[in-house]
Amino acid sequence: HEQWVANLRDHMCRPFEINDHSLRLGLTFGTCRAPEDGRDSGVLFQRLESALYSAKRLGRNHSQRFRPALDKQDNPQLALVSDLRAALISGDQLELHYQTQHHPGTGALVGMEALLRWQHPKDGMISPGDFIPLAERHGLMAELGSWVIEKACAQQAHWQNSGMPKVTVWINISALQLFQGDLETQLATCLERYRLRPTQIGLELTESVLLDERAGDMGPRLQALKEMGYAIAIDDFGTGYSSLGYLKRLPVDKIKLDRAFIRELPNDQADAAIVKAVLAMAAGMGLQVIAEGVETREQCEFLVKAGCTLVQGFYFARPLPADELEKRWAPLSLVAGAHG
Repeated sequence: HEQWVANLRDHMCRPFEINDHSLRLGLTFGTCRAPEDGRDSGVLFQRLESALYSAKRLGRNHSQRFRPALDKQDNPQLALVSDLRAALISGDQLELHYQTQHHPGTGALVGMEALLRWQHPKDGMISPGDFIPLAERHGLMAELGSWVIEKACAQQAHWQNSGMPKVTVWINISALQLFQGDLETQLATCLERYRLRPTQIGLELTESVLLDERAGDMGPRLQALKEMGYAIAIDDFGTGYSSLGYLKRLPVDKIKLDRAFIRELPNDQADAAIVKAVLAMAAGMGLQVIAEGVETREQCEFLVKAGCTLVQGFYFARPLPADELEKRWAPLSLVAGAHG
């Protein structure tokens, strides 16, 4: 086994020429062997991943064969990855919940964000904070993101014909979707399939996406999406490293002020100053601001006085499944239409 790995490394790491430049690959290997390390393909695949990520933790250009200690160390996470793959195939464990966005003064509905949820058959609701990082590390994020786009577009199309308020549905986009898949083509396909307009779907990108070199130069791609008619928002604003720089050069419509700056309002003077400064800056740049994590009347009243016109948080609504959201909003929409 070790000789086979050594021969493979020797073969793959030989220098090669591209455009008169000599290049050499660096490789990290994770390996296992049947039947010693298992007979079932699913078990072998999990153990292969376990060995690979153990090798990655050692640094670059390392190889690691599976051993039982790795299985004990990584088995819970690897089992969750395997379950997530199965959930993507079956499609009946994943669902989208929607958190509404409001005008803080009137409570009027102005939009909603699609949030991915995973109802595990044995472990119950799995937090996105637990399975999203795993999906990113194990190459599932592009497929997961595609599932979200498909389901959110289908839901928006249903709502457009069922008496729900006509508002934008916002979808979170990861860096991996931008550099692994053809986001633009997928969006266009879904919009055509469900007869939607680009203005009915908004795209949210975190600051980390804009700073991720793997996604390449974001400017031209975002400009193209904006010209197609999509609204673009920056999520978790204020937690990255180059906020003002990219706001100046990227075609952004909206920034979502991170909940970290809202939590202590109105009592924390520093947070109050930051919120007012961001609102003033955004007004000068023609950007909308939505405050995330609004949970109290005091926070809401402060934001109204500061000039914030969009909020999202538990004060108005928790994330809800689509059917519960319809029970709350469709009748109100029909009544408003009848008296409109």
